Amino acid sequence: MTITQHRNHASAVKAGVSPVKKLWTKDQSVTSKPQPTRMKGPAIVVDALEDWLLPKCKHFSGMLVSRPLWYPDLQWYVDDLARSGALGDEQAVDEEICFQSRDESKDLDEEISERAQKLADLVVRNGIPRDVGQQIKSDLESCAKVLKQLTPSVKCMHLKVDIVGDFSCVRWHRDRYMGRAVITYNGGATQFIADHHADLWQLENGGKNEQTVPNESFAHTPETGDILFMKGTNFPTAPRGLVHRAPPRNWHEGGSVMNRLLLKIDVN
Repeated sequence: MTITQHRNHASAVKAGVSPVKKLWTKDQSVTSKPQPTRMKGPAIVVDALEDWLLPKCKHFSGMLVSRPLWYPDLQWYVDDLARSGALGDEQAVDEEICFQSRDESKDLDEEISERAQKLADLVVRNGIPRDVGQQIKSDLESCAKVLKQLTPSVKCMHLKVDIVGDFSCVRWHRDRYMGRAVITYNGGATQFIADHHADLWQLENGGKNEQTVPNESFAHTPETGDILFMKGTNFPTAPRGLVHRAPPRNWHEGGSVMNRLLLKIDVN
């Protein structure tokens, strides 16, 4: 302690004031400031899936975990899987868990893991790289467990893996169920927009895209690999019914569509 510091300390004690030490962090901040809420339009951006359960998320119709992924060669494998027809005529596989009729003696987390493993094994068996399959399994498990907590009154949960190409839903719409978590593993991700940038009458009455959303520059597109939860019109609390659509299709030089690999978990 310097002479000046000693005198200041003595003066403070004499005056009946407790001297306070200043605690410094490495960045010279006295205390860490609360982080501001991050948003993409009507969606809140959070750090982890468990954050979807925080009270602040109740004020948004969408919730987004920013987690960009990039698999450089995945497009070829996804197109090959689409050509194979291994996922059926609808290019989708679905595992349903009905909570009203399921065997209560079986652990729910264990059942979710088994269903997730089944879907991941199917796509890996048909050419999707193993590391992508492992990511799909992990994402299905973690999303499903959080969604069950987020929507405790849910009656059914659908775990899905989809190939989306020629028949993607590029029309602006709202989902007529409780909600959906979606992850895109290659290509463009699901786009969404705030209600006040959409004509909701046109949306509900068959309007064309340009009538429903006159200015698409206000739309938001997550990164490939981000985890988005879209509250549907049957979500228990407002705001609900995130307006969204599939991104515009992309095409190979030869004219064939660039298929996308998606994970979806629907709750209703």
